[in-house]
Amino acid sequence: MILVILISLSCSEKEINACWDGSNVDSYVGCLEATIDLHELMGLSSSSGKKILLYFNAIGCLNCRRMENEVLSSPEVQSTISQMFVFRTYYVDSREMLTEKSYEEPLVREGDFKSVGEVNSKIQGILLKSGSQPFFAILDERLRTVDELSLELNVDEFLSFLGK
Repeated sequence: MILVILISLSCSEKEINACWDGSNVDSYVGCLEATIDLHELMGLSSSSGKKILLYFNAIGCLNCRRMENEVLSSPEVQSTISQMFVFRTYYVDSREMLTEKSYEEPLVREGDFKSVGEVNSKIQGILLKSGSQPFFAILDERLRTVDELSLELNVDEFLSFLGK
């Protein structure tokens, strides 16, 4: 199954890049992820030779903040993510309204989505059969699941999950 979701939001590409530049995990905290196009992630993964790391997050998730403060803030974790992965975070409770949408996946087309969070939640459910946060998934360039992890507050264990 190839899931392709194209969504145009009010964020510009410059604003999106300012949220996450690949060098500092802290820079995306609090920024609504506007690049929902999984087809784009597949291309980035293929061209870079890196696997995809998805982080399903929620603005109101206290354990997500703990993960960010205790694990994702680690310089070694940040370096590993930057070197080994195409990384994206998806807020499942984002209230950012969709302005334009086109779906090329029958399972996603079933819903009438009004917000980015609704789409992100559906992606997590369809792609990973999960609805918990925090939730990390390592995928290959064809969006096949390599590994999954929920809450893990031990940096060494998280690095082991990342394959380091």
